[in-house]
Amino acid sequence: MNISSNLTTLLFERDITQKQLAEALKMSPSTINGYITKGREPDIETLIRLALYFNVTIDYLLGFNVMNKTSDGKMLTKNDNEMIHLFRRMDIKQQNYLIDQIKFMIRQNNKNETPYV
Repeated sequence: MNISSNLTTLLFERDITQKQLAEALKMSPSTINGYITKGREPDIETLIRLALYFNVTIDYLLGFNVMNKTSDGKMLTKNDNEMIHLFRRMDIKQQNYLIDQIKFMIRQNNKNETPYV
């Protein structure tokens, strides 16, 4: 399981302390710390509570990659999965803005490429 690094990432992304998470879930801070630093594994009920709190899947918390291939059969990289995870946390306006920015960057990159002769 990869619960430790995934919880650490979620806390960092949301700017939440272990203590704040413990209070929100009505757990002791030492329990949360155990999941993050001591390799303790939460039971299924706690996994559900964590997933609901962070609005992620239990698979994500455990480090399973349920979406591991693209439509053309290529394997998703760690960066691909991180982009998907971050993109899904954005509202629709932010998503559309990001898509426009990526398209712009690709067009700029294509303009700067030297054609093969």
